[in-house]
Amino acid sequence: MFYVVYIDVLFLVNFFMDYIILTLTGNILKIHTRIWRRCLGAALGATCYCIMLFLPTEYRMHGSMGIMLFVGAMMGILVFSLRKPKKILVFLLIFHATAFFLGGTVTAIYHYTRLGYYIRKAVKGDDNAQIITGVLAGMVLAACGLMKIILSCIRERRREETLYYEVELCVGDTKKSATALMDTGNHLKEPVSHKPVILADITLAGELLDEKTYKAIKAFYLTGNLTQAEGLRLIPYHSVGRKHGILAAVFIDSLIIRMEQGVIERNGVCVAITEDAISSGEEYRVILNAALVE
Repeated sequence: MFYVVYIDVLFLVNFFMDYIILTLTGNILKIHTRIWRRCLGAALGATCYCIMLFLPTEYRMHGSMGIMLFVGAMMGILVFSLRKPKKILVFLLIFHATAFFLGGTVTAIYHYTRLGYYIRKAVKGDDNAQIITGVLAGMVLAACGLMKIILSCIRERRREETLYYEVELCVGDTKKSATALMDTGNHLKEPVSHKPVILADITLAGELLDEKTYKAIKAFYLTGNLTQAEGLRLIPYHSVGRKHGILAAVFIDSLIIRMEQGVIERNGVCVAITEDAISSGEEYRVILNAALVE
């Protein structure tokens, strides 16, 4: 008894499975890569699997686990640009766990539903089975598309819920921490340097700036006159409910934004000081500019 193996079919099956697993693994790790890189990684995995079939049986039996781990590590390096051993190890764990659960799901669907029966009949040339298999495949693709839309909606909802960040504003040796809101509608720019502008309330400015600068800002909002204070700028703005206005602003040494993905530090950030508190409930004291995290 012997089996006939069509190498092209075997390659394509493994290619598509590896591509799906790499995509799912990237989503779990929150690492986004281009399609061509996932295709390259899937091609590497499928090629190595096909080559492994030509190895002597004893080598294939004893060395398959080592080969799978090595090829998996190479796929992680190639597709996701992983370099640190710890990250590669995490990738291998999630990659093989995803392959295990995905393989189990596919096997269960094949054997415990009518899908396996229709696929076998379709392979044998049954016209009705081929039509039913095509319909089922279309339903699977539609379900995958619907699931992708649902996941996108969930991710968008989570993104809206995580618009608050912890920031640190630094002026000389003075550092102040505060909660900031990421406002995608904030497109303010400093007129001369064209740098993005963030907003901070007057009480935070009093804790951060020197007394002379703070008093100059307070006087500007009381009288409308700008005194000679070093580094003060004026930022014109338009907003809903108020056609136009002018904000006093200063440049600070640095701004540190602590995000889930990591820490972003920007130097020479322009901070416009608001006359009133930014948040009525004091949930946040700073409004960020989206350009600072791009």
